[in-house]
Amino acid sequence: MNSKHATIADEEGPRTGRPRMHFEELAKVTVVLYTRQVVFLDRLSADIRSSTGSVVKRAEILRALVDWLAEVPLDVREIDGEHDIKKALRRLTRPALAAATD
Repeated sequence: MNSKHATIADEEGPRTGRPRMHFEELAKVTVVLYTRQVVFLDRLSADIRSSTGSVVKRAEILRALVDWLAEVPLDVREIDGEHDIKKALRRLTRPALAAATD
């Protein structure tokens, strides 16, 4: 390859740039969050770092949540918006609490 920067697909020769962290294709997505949600992600990241010493970025938290959401049995027929998604997730994760907050 003639470029001075190696790509993930390059398995030959020395790599330059950041070390490879992901083994699947990434897509950049812009998401608009409420300030309180960003503050929560930042606090969670800081709590993880102070507890374990590991640096976990907002994007890593969000990717983990999306992967988890892809694995749960979510009945989409009852969803008509963000509020309904939160209710459905509460029922999956904490059935007793969901009944009290519905």
